[in-house]
Amino acid sequence: MRTLYEDWQLRRARLDTAEQLPHFGDQVRVFDYLLSRYVNDPIAQEPARFPHSSELIFNNRAIIVHRDLKCGEFGATRNPADAHTRARTILARIAKLDLQADACAPSSRINIMLPHGKIAAPFGGYRGPNRPGLIDRTDKFIASCKAKLSQGGTIRYHDLFTLKQLLNWTLCGHNFKASLSDILEVLSLCADDDITCNILDSWTIEISNDASDLIMTYLRKNDRAAEILRRKLASDYSAERTRAAHLLGRLGSLNDIGLLQDLLALPEMKAESPERAAYLSAMNYLAGVDGS
Repeated sequence: MRTLYEDWQLRRARLDTAEQLPHFGDQVRVFDYLLSRYVNDPIAQEPARFPHSSELIFNNRAIIVHRDLKCGEFGATRNPADAHTRARTILARIAKLDLQADACAPSSRINIMLPHGKIAAPFGGYRGPNRPGLIDRTDKFIASCKAKLSQGGTIRYHDLFTLKQLLNWTLCGHNFKASLSDILEVLSLCADDDITCNILDSWTIEISNDASDLIMTYLRKNDRAAEILRRKLASDYSAERTRAAHLLGRLGSLNDIGLLQDLLALPEMKAESPERAAYLSAMNYLAGVDGS
């Protein structure tokens, strides 16, 4: 299997032989830096997740993204021993599942008022932020969820819904006994893609710097965040792809440089655009060019 360093060498060589385009200079700068910086680094000797396809140049965004994601979804199975080990791991994971865990999950019965005025699914006696005469029990609710999840259990759908609402209200500036860091700590135990998608879709620059730092820390610890962003690069909407590329530059890995270069080879990337600039910026940031 081709190493990451070998893949960078192939991609750098391709820039010298392909039709010269204005944005090639930025790519050359990134790959020259990578080849110099990681020449003897063990990280660059790991298998390339998104290997350069020199045999065929794709001109369809969805094909590029999903082909690359599929290539990196599973490690190579080289022999029968690898296959048996992988099968054993999957079966052991299935055997540990507690199919009845949802039946006795805790709930502290808290209600959260939705922004449009409707009441969320029933969670108890709390009906909105800062309403007089009502008790804020969010700290107890968070502690209950954390205790259950920390012991390998699950929480009910309604409690998960409340966690999402608490996060949204907190990001909007409302204060609860449960802090943003407490809420994010419990959400990190849920391993729920919907939560990560919700954060990635709704997170805006209007939130405070402290909140922004906490959210970024949460996302960096969540491998699914980068995976969700990679899939968004196949979106039909340029604005969504551009935003995904910006965030992937902060949350992705060295492997994503290859995926971004594959997308830069699309015919529509010949014209200057915010999307093309986002891909180049993400490549520079992931590579660490100029200390980024």
